[in-house]
Amino acid sequence: MDYNIRTRLFVLGKSQVDLLCAIRAEGIPEPYKVVTAVELSLFIRGKENPPKSTVILALSDKIISRWEVEANAAS
Repeated sequence: MDYNIRTRLFVLGKSQVDLLCAIRAEGIPEPYKVVTAVELSLFIRGKENPPKSTVILALSDKIISRWEVEANAAS
């Protein structure tokens, strides 16, 4: 599934580092304990597609969707 994460982050003025911090704060679902910056970048660009990427991309979409709602409410 294409979440357009890079574009959505750009529109929000956020970076992948912001997203990674939010993922870690949200809590990474089991059985995955850690997501590195390199992994996140590879998942977003579609360069790696292990089962972990599906979970992390879905969590990323959830976080970005929340940020979009907050940004729309503020404007």
